[in-house]
Amino acid sequence: MKFCSVRKFYSFILLATLTALLSMTAACGSGGSVDTSYENNPPAYSWWNGYYSSESSLIQPETLAAWIDNGFKTADGSPVVVFDVMTDYASAVAPKIAGSVAKGAISSFGYNDNRAEGPLDTTGYNSGAGHGASSAMMITGSRIDAIVQDLGITEKTVLVLTGTGSGAQYDVWRTYWIFTYWGFSKAKIKVLDGGTAAFAAAFPALAPTTVTALYDPADSTFSVKKLPVLKSQVRASIKEVIDAVENGSPVIFAQATAAGSRNIKTEHSFFLGAGSVHVNGKFNDADTIKATIIANINASYAADSNPATVTTWDDVLALFAGKTIYVHCGAGFSASALYTAFVDVLGIPVVLYDGSNNQWNAFKADGPLQGLIPAYDTSLYSFSVNGGQTALVGAPGVFVDWNYTGTGNEIYEEDYEYHNATPAGNGGGGLGDSIGSGC
Repeated sequence: MKFCSVRKFYSFILLATLTALLSMTAACGSGGSVDTSYENNPPAYSWWNGYYSSESSLIQPETLAAWIDNGFKTADGSPVVVFDVMTDYASAVAPKIAGSVAKGAISSFGYNDNRAEGPLDTTGYNSGAGHGASSAMMITGSRIDAIVQDLGITEKTVLVLTGTGSGAQYDVWRTYWIFTYWGFSKAKIKVLDGGTAAFAAAFPALAPTTVTALYDPADSTFSVKKLPVLKSQVRASIKEVIDAVENGSPVIFAQATAAGSRNIKTEHSFFLGAGSVHVNGKFNDADTIKATIIANINASYAADSNPATVTTWDDVLALFAGKTIYVHCGAGFSASALYTAFVDVLGIPVVLYDGSNNQWNAFKADGPLQGLIPAYDTSLYSFSVNGGQTALVGAPGVFVDWNYTGTGNEIYEEDYEYHNATPAGNGGGGLGDSIGSGC
């Protein structure tokens, strides 16, 4: 799909390398083949047990309470860091999990960075609302590494993400998606279902409303460059979504509760309001979410005068079979609720469109491109040809490359290079892209 991955071997595993070469020689000499898969040939960082685990990342309050009682360690002894990315620790009424790390203690923390991809660059644009095609994109490699190190994460750490638990927990779920993209395994990144409020209700003694001081863990030197893969399959760029829409892939909008509010138009354009999959940050059960999806698919088809219908969940699975599902919203936040619900409640992989409507609308014909770069004219794949971002046209800090010949996937390309650079200190670099082991 993207780049081929090249496995890297370093001098400190010279003996293992020589052994592998001897095995390859023997296999080739006898007409056999060599298994070069990661699973059967783990590199020096084979400590990443359970990397390919398909377990849900959602955990319940009782699980976290047991880990806290065990000295902030899992049952197998892995250290646990609890990171609250939402709660105001200065509040006298909001519960805070004892021993947790507050967002305010991690100065490097952020949910997005200003990054461009495709022929439109608005990184220099400064609007009061922070809109633009480039304003809320995946964070950079240097930022994720700074966060990881500020949190004291090592190769053994299990990171638990939490938030207030009152209302939507989009900041929590987007952070989960970010860590997943940068290579963290489900075995190492967990989301507290229901957030701190649910935990405080079950274990009030472990979640006081006042804290004497912010807990700031000792820094680590760990880098995402040491993780096996960059999980590019969870994030979509502008060009990937355009291509997907042309191919009729399902697209689900998280900021709508009715079919008439959809934005991206495809053969299978659906809506699933982010608020319909959870209650105060605790996800609904699978059957409830499935029933909502069935109803919304039928409502979407009816609005499009499409005679197709789905009655059972098997009908939905048949509809999705062989297709990649994309979820989006306004700026990539509320769609993270759908991402988590599909992946961790329903067990169905989906791709989150990072730029979402901020980027998609800026590429419409009334935006800076004026429909003059057809390959990137999103008006052709939208319910409304106007994107409402006319303020970008001719504005300072907005740049259009009229001779653009790139891939439309520059963010991934930059992240790939960062992820595969040799990390400081000992240990190998990542194996690259997570899309298969072949080219």
